[in-house]
Amino acid sequence: MQAQRVAILGCGAAGKAHLERWLALAGVEVVALCDRDVAKVAPLAEQIPNCAAFTSLDDTLRDATYDIVDVCLPAPDQFEAVSAALKARAHVVCEVPFTASVAQATELIRMAELQERLLMPLFAQRFHPPCLFLQDLIENDDLGRPLMFRCRFGSSMGELSELGVVGSPNDRCASYVNAALHAIDLFRTFCGEIRRGVGRWRDKPGSPYAILVLLLESELALGTVEIMVAPPAGKSAFEVYGSAGAAVLDYEEGVLHFTTADHPLWYSRHEEGRDRLEHALSHFSEAVFGLRRLEVRGEDGVCALRVLEEALHDRSN
Repeated sequence: MQAQRVAILGCGAAGKAHLERWLALAGVEVVALCDRDVAKVAPLAEQIPNCAAFTSLDDTLRDATYDIVDVCLPAPDQFEAVSAALKARAHVVCEVPFTASVAQATELIRMAELQERLLMPLFAQRFHPPCLFLQDLIENDDLGRPLMFRCRFGSSMGELSELGVVGSPNDRCASYVNAALHAIDLFRTFCGEIRRGVGRWRDKPGSPYAILVLLLESELALGTVEIMVAPPAGKSAFEVYGSAGAAVLDYEEGVLHFTTADHPLWYSRHEEGRDRLEHALSHFSEAVFGLRRLEVRGEDGVCALRVLEEALHDRSN
């Protein structure tokens, strides 16, 4: 098969992380990088054979053919970039939050269908090796019916960036929204479609802290999402309790602890293999090649955005 031509839009922390993973994949050639800051994009492009450097979206997409465009830009810039890439007939993978609103994300889905292109919001937590193993446990009914879910991201901005739930360690506290969207997607993955969500958040001007709490409900399960950015001390983990077993993932340790009806003792499974981001990008590449069905679609991004918007619609209470 001919190598896929990939362009990356945005050369900040997320873009650099994506670039490293794309370069590690077989059958992929990174041929273009774009960032408004020439000091960011030029040195990166110089390290990659046959890779062009651009400082504008129009120049990047003009007279060029890409198989995949990877959008690693902040929310306000994502809609324009994704829509332009789709019009250029590229398949597009886009970092969370996947635009700034449900309306924008819905329009991108319509455009992708019109262009017959794949569009994937990058919910990389689904592809975290312990999460993939947990999904197998649930699909094999080893945990029974998931009944309770708890997800907590409570760390410094740098640590949250390393976990892949915020875009950059330099982002302001508003990036906790990205972390919440990842947690909502995990609840949907393990516990089913969300029927209702309520929540509250605090991010007072001048405060180094930002706090968000959500209560989610599916047909059979209840879940809580707790986000605290830059606490004095913190821990990131999530827990799933089913009718026949349970699983607890400690992000810092990279260990999934689980118990099932057949194995009532607690077992531990350590993180192994590709990291979540490389898994996710490889999955998208294989879907573009036609080797697998795309598991994460634009509709998943819309669902997460809608749940968060509806849960936090009344901030005054």
